[in-house]
Amino acid sequence: MRAIGPSAIIFVCCALSASNPTVLDTLGGMAAALADNNVAGFMKPIDPDMPDYGKLKNEISALLDQAVVASSIEVLKDEGDDAQRGVDLDWFLEIHPPAEIGPLAHRRQVVHCKLQRGKKEWRALSLSPVEFFAPVTFDKNTGK
Repeated sequence: MRAIGPSAIIFVCCALSASNPTVLDTLGGMAAALADNNVAGFMKPIDPDMPDYGKLKNEISALLDQAVVASSIEVLKDEGDDAQRGVDLDWFLEIHPPAEIGPLAHRRQVVHCKLQRGKKEWRALSLSPVEFFAPVTFDKNTGK
């Protein structure tokens, strides 16, 4: 595990009080795994049969190999029942090289996620766009 600088604080904001806490725990765990540089932790709640599962795992692996990531997630839409949920997330990423000082990259996008309750936990059946989690190319000359 890499040391995380002071700016790598995880915030999981829950805009809808009707959100199922276990769904929010799942999403918060994914955000925490990003900050902990934990690919397996991020991928754990994602169904391996999800479309683009392999691509997502490759994107997350490449991103965490090159950078320290902090996340902020806000639930914009939460629909469904106790068995299935569809959520739209305002997901913000702060990405920077592992050095204490370096260029920052910011990403913010609405990420759509469909979840289904398993026997013990919620599983993400889809997460899109997968490209949101792609690695960043930092220009060593400009620092951006």
